[in-house]
Amino acid sequence: MKKIILFAVLILPFSVFAQQSFTIKGKAGALKDGKKVYLSYFSKTGNVLDSSTINKGQFSFKGRINEPSKGTLSLKPEIKGDKKDALVLYLEPATILIAVADSLKYAQITGSAVNADEAVLRELAKSAQDEINTVNVAYQKATPQQKREAEFMRSFSKRYTEATEKLLQIQLAFAKAHPNSFVSIEALTSLASKEKLLDEAEKVFLALSPEVRQTKAGKAAAETFTAAQKTKIGQPAITIIQNDVNGKPVSLADFKGKYVLIDFWASWCVPCRKENPHLVKAYHQFKDKGFTILGISLDKPDARDAWIKAIADDQLEWPQVSDLKFWDNEAARAYGVKSIPSNFLIDPNGKIIAKGLRGERLATKLAELIGSETNGK
Repeated sequence: MKKIILFAVLILPFSVFAQQSFTIKGKAGALKDGKKVYLSYFSKTGNVLDSSTINKGQFSFKGRINEPSKGTLSLKPEIKGDKKDALVLYLEPATILIAVADSLKYAQITGSAVNADEAVLRELAKSAQDEINTVNVAYQKATPQQKREAEFMRSFSKRYTEATEKLLQIQLAFAKAHPNSFVSIEALTSLASKEKLLDEAEKVFLALSPEVRQTKAGKAAAETFTAAQKTKIGQPAITIIQNDVNGKPVSLADFKGKYVLIDFWASWCVPCRKENPHLVKAYHQFKDKGFTILGISLDKPDARDAWIKAIADDQLEWPQVSDLKFWDNEAARAYGVKSIPSNFLIDPNGKIIAKGLRGERLATKLAELIGSETNGK
């Protein structure tokens, strides 16, 4: 059974092919006959959900894609939670072989060049990723008292930063060594948000083969790098004009002369909602000292009511705007926003002076800026 579901999300597929077919042949391993396996992936028309019933220890899928893209094999039509038994893989015009032992999550993939490249990068990055996971677990297990201790937080931050920087360098090295691989595009795109590596990552991107850069993935990556260069620290803030909840146009230029935090969020974004109390606290602490926030929601076209309710529930008193285009929000695309929450701090002259101020870092930065100015008067 195949079902097409329209899904308004920007996808990063790879290839110069027209519509071509792919085949998945799976050996079910410990999965029992009669059980269904589901395949979800993006095609030109939207999100495709297909299913195959295991018969004599095997399952299979066939489909057509405009370009190879990511898909997910799972045992449920809807995948939720971090412990799901699911396998993320790349679909491309080929016969892809899946060998399942005890679970889909750890199945072996053969017959696919793109998946082979991804496996190489995953193995190279394993030690760094393991360290990041270890640090995250340690932080989660820490007591509230430990998290208030400056020495503990410095140690945690140092370990996390070192592991992350190691991972980013691995991604950069992989892309240099694999100029013809789709996986290089994905590895480099994530570096665009790291200012220390931006110029070098863009140089490596421009050295990728023309065939790779002219794919949809390559064109999207080029757009991401362009946005990243335009939003570097010290650059003038990109113009934003969107409607507020009453349909009235609001411009970033309306706040010239103030420190403005451009905050990208959405009502459906759980991390954003958890971050909002920090914004509320900072707003009330500094709103009378030349600071405000411009909230830009990446809510969906049919979610206006949810957006307005979230503003009220979270007590967000500052200006809120949105074009309700989800990830295709024009301001988010201009600023190269690929995940939320995401923010940019603009100074009274309209220049970007900081990014990604999460938690208490926003209040600390504002105290440094506004406090020093106030003390100097």
